[in-house]
Amino acid sequence: MRFNPKFTLKLNKKINGVADDVINCFKSFSWKGNVRELENTIEFAINMTEDEIIKRQDLPVKFQKQKKSIIKCVINPIEVLEKNEIEKAIEIYGKDTNGYQKAYEALGISRATFYRKIKKYNIN
Repeated sequence: MRFNPKFTLKLNKKINGVADDVINCFKSFSWKGNVRELENTIEFAINMTEDEIIKRQDLPVKFQKQKKSIIKCVINPIEVLEKNEIEKAIEIYGKDTNGYQKAYEALGISRATFYRKIKKYNIN
């Protein structure tokens, strides 16, 4: 992360970087004040730090209390994905014979496989 020298010169500090958890904190924060709020936060952190790296403890209190953002990934079984894609194709192309043909062609499967999977997943 690069800083505008405006703050480092004004506060007579040398900053070489930002800790990873600070960057994650900034990314997950809802910046209601947009750029001005971010600038104020950076100026505060530069002023508070005693090191050349900005750490979470250098940030305003609202960032220190912010829970660490954990992104939970949901892994769906292939069958769920397959069913969803078949349903999506039917919705796009229609439930008539012509629509089904376009759907199984778009999905890259044979007519027989398409109908077998419709039955398997109980797709109406």
